[in-house]
Amino acid sequence: MKGMSEIAENEAQEANYDSQAAERNQKLSREAGAFALQDLAKYAEAGNLNGHGPSELSAIAELVETTEASKFHGVGYITSPATRRGLSAVSSFMGDIAAGNPAEMTPQLRSAFGAALGLNTSAAVGRQIDESFVNAPDWMKGKGLTIKSQGLHEVGTVDGQNLGGTLYVLTEDADGNLYPYFPPLTAKRNFADNKPLDLRVDDTLTAMAGTAHMIQEIGPQIERDVRAAKIYTNYGSNKDFDAAVNAKLETVRKGIQSGATPNESIFFQQSGMSNASVSEKLAFVDTDRYRREIEHEMLFGPTDDTSEQFKIQEWFEATSSALAGAPVPKGVDAANLGELMNRSKASFNYQNASILQGYYNEDG
Repeated sequence: MKGMSEIAENEAQEANYDSQAAERNQKLSREAGAFALQDLAKYAEAGNLNGHGPSELSAIAELVETTEASKFHGVGYITSPATRRGLSAVSSFMGDIAAGNPAEMTPQLRSAFGAALGLNTSAAVGRQIDESFVNAPDWMKGKGLTIKSQGLHEVGTVDGQNLGGTLYVLTEDADGNLYPYFPPLTAKRNFADNKPLDLRVDDTLTAMAGTAHMIQEIGPQIERDVRAAKIYTNYGSNKDFDAAVNAKLETVRKGIQSGATPNESIFFQQSGMSNASVSEKLAFVDTDRYRREIEHEMLFGPTDDTSEQFKIQEWFEATSSALAGAPVPKGVDAANLGELMNRSKASFNYQNASILQGYYNEDG
């Protein structure tokens, strides 16, 4: 019979092979997305001369799906109005870092930064947390938790030259409860890797410039065709699409009037809108900007994780509050965990909250 150490070694090797295969597949997927973008640009050039019929629109729609399914920046991201705004904010943030000035990382900025670096795509999405996820808290492993999404949590520099940071990984149980954890931003960004990312500020600026060029040059070139193709394949005609958008907007208005806050990303991107008054929210829904972004989201789906960034923030506030009231073992001179932390001059942070949440029971 194999010893426990040999079994563990074999399992670790198998996990390593899986992560390497996922990394290779991600690379191939990115290449497929890049080739699809090139083909979309060719269709756009041809369409400027002759327009597109049903067969061309169907072919364009298939290429769009290839980019969206790839681990490359999808067409929805490239043509999104929110992407252009986000990159401008990222550029200002990186300029502050390069100049040695303190810069605030807001949820909106984290979302834009992570998307620009391609951090929101991962071969691990859909997998269950097990022992191969070396950066996950132990309590999560083997509990049937499935990875729902990931994105940038923190990024910064201590020397003005090298970047470091953490991701968030959002997991979900069978009942839909969400549990995040916060692994380091690693070199290979696969689930069996824990080697820190070695990324210089100037290299990041170069990468951002490449992403900005793609969005500024390719986005406007293909935007008309991909929009027409998605409308044709999903709705049949512009008239039917407009009717669907109007129905969506009316649903949003009724929701606001009943006290709800829309869950579309644009509401979270707009500073202060989630806490705005009913009349302010209704006025924003009636703007051309909101309609354009709703149209884009209906055609391509959400293109950033701003709403999830706020979910992570809300999770931390609720979880740290619950943990503060958690009981401590008998014999410990403190009323609860919060008091013990204060006496130890410690505080809750995202990392220790994600670890401790697995051992907290609200029923004691």
